[in-house]
Amino acid sequence: MTGTSRPGAVELVHHYVRDMSFEHPNAPYSLMHAKDAVPEANVEVTYRQLDVVNFESELIITGAAKAGDTVVAVVELSYAGAYRMPDMPTELIEQFLLVDAPRELFPFARALIALITLQAGIPPLMVVAPNFQDSYRRMYAERAEKEKAG
Repeated sequence: MTGTSRPGAVELVHHYVRDMSFEHPNAPYSLMHAKDAVPEANVEVTYRQLDVVNFESELIITGAAKAGDTVVAVVELSYAGAYRMPDMPTELIEQFLLVDAPRELFPFARALIALITLQAGIPPLMVVAPNFQDSYRRMYAERAEKEKAG
């Protein structure tokens, strides 16, 4: 990657696991019913400014698998990307960090969760990709309503 960039260009500097946790809270008993486990997952996106031109977008994925009332597994992953956006118009930065960046990072995070759950002896947890664009639109609409009301 060179030092020159075109206006509005975004450079992915790094993507990385910030934190990951996996546990079998009721092992070994829960593993006897692991094939019957029902998975569920939640995906959250946050971002922060690191300096004048560098930003971080972070996916926080929490997942669990239960067989009846028994928790078979719990997984938490914080997966982030650092982006350099020297010429990005200010009004587009938030949209990029909440829509485009997570869309780019998500396949890596999903693969890690699938791999760790598979290696732990349970069926892989395949997290369904959320519609980041719709989530952003809802957030933006809610923010506009609050500003209008208050």
